[in-house]
Formats: sequence, C-alpha cells, structure tokens
Amino acid sequence: NAGASFSAGQDIPPGSYAGNTNVDDVVKIPDSRANVDYFDVASDNVGLGYSFTGPEIASGVTSFTFGAGGVLGATLGVSNQEVVEAYWTDATTPTVSYYWTPYEATQSASAWKGPIEVSAGINARLAGGPGGLYLLSEDYSGGESQPSKLEVRKWNSSTHLFGAPTVVVDDTASTGSTSEGGLFENSQDGTLYVVWPGQTAKGAFVMRLWTSKTGGRSFSTAKDVATIAGGYAGPARIAMTNGRGFFTFGDFDGLQLVDLP
Repeated sequence: NAGASFSAGQDIPPGSYAGNTNVDDVVKIPDSRANVDYFDVASDNVGLGYSFTGPEIASGVTSFTFGAGGVLGATLGVSNQEVVEAYWTDATTPTVSYYWTPYEATQSASAWKGPIEVSAGINARLAGGPGGLYLLSEDYSGGESQPSKLEVRKWNSSTHLFGAPTVVVDDTASTGSTSEGGLFENSQDGTLYVVWPGQTAKGAFVMRLWTSKTGGRSFSTAKDVATIAGGYAGPARIAMTNGRGFFTFGDFDGLQLVDLP
C-alpha cells in the first residue's frame, strides 16, 4: 500500500544469511511465481557475502561467502538474464571485480562465475533497467595517489563482461572525492543518473549530477545540485520515475533529501 503500513518484522534464522556485518545492497530478482518476492542481499566484512531470501523464510533461503578478501563494499545488479555482484578491495592498488550467475541459479554458490576484475578503482555501483545493466566505478588513471575518474561500463549478456568505459568526469586532486556516490537507471526510459560528491573551483563541497540519455555512451556536463554541510557521510541513493525523483545523502547536518532537476 505504497508504504502506508508494513508487516511485522521477520527474523532470518541462523545459517540462512551470510552473517557479514555490512549490508551493502538489496535487489528484487525476477521470479515467475506469482505473489512471492525474492531478494538478493550483498554484504561484506569479513569477505564478500551473498544471501537469497524472501517471505518463505523456512524454505529456499540460502547464503554463502565468496572467496574474495579485503572487501570494502559491494553492489548488486540484475540484467534481463543475470545477477551480478561487484565489489572493491583494500589492496595497495584497490580493484573493482565481480561475480555473475544466471538469475535462476543464484542459490547455488557453484553457479557463480568469477572473480573477474574490471579496473583499478573503488566505490562500485550497479544499476539496471530497460537500457541494460551498468557499472559505475571511481578508477585510477595511472600514477595518481587516489582514483579520480568516474567511469560507466555496460554489461554484455553474451560475453558476461562489462564493455569499454565511458568517462563521466576526470576530477582533479582539488575537486575530486573518494567518497561513494550513486547510480540509477530510470525504469521508464533508461536514462542514467550519476550523483557524486566533489568540490567547486572555489572550494565549496557539493553534490554533482550527470545524466545520460544515450545508454551511457555520453553524459551531460555536471550540475551542482546540493551543498554538503560540514562533511559528507553518504551514501547517495537515487529514486526516479515518470520524470520526477530525488536523491538522499548524509552530511553533518543529518539526512538530506534533494529533488532532482
């Protein structure tokens, strides 16, 4: 009923959740059974965790931990055929990698393929919709002390690989931020939205917005759409439908909700 009320909470029994302390992402997976919703849960600390859960908690619920170590965060995305779980690490040069599986096989650890490395970078975000599945990451250009280049890659369901990157922005040391932003795909028209913290030329801390109506092949110039008060606490999350929407993020003043232009 559109959030007017909620059911009672349900405890997920021991052994049916990966048990890691950070829940990074939850997505609903496609399912042919009417009136039953199932969800994938990405988690980390320690390692990269995955859980499959739903209202029928007593049956069909599963979890496991991938072999990846040093994981700092994870994200889930669904294409029309696969589920992808991407993550980044705390290596000396951090890397963004992923596992994938056909979405009807998510409950079997052996059905997941990977890890497959995408880039040297951090802060991965996945978003899917009518235009396909996309990966946003903050990547190293080579030689710099911190990643500065926001890049978007499109998933290829035939090769099970992400394609060549499109650069959203290549920040300078003075304007960039290594805090996590957000990626969203409009479920009506496939428009992509990227929001990310950064600084203006005058040193003000702001949230910036880019959009793509070309399937991630090009992005608009940045718009400064919100001021960050004191310090960015993140993360950015976006919701958009029928041309209207908003994003949220945390700063020292609390939780902020911003209308998207």
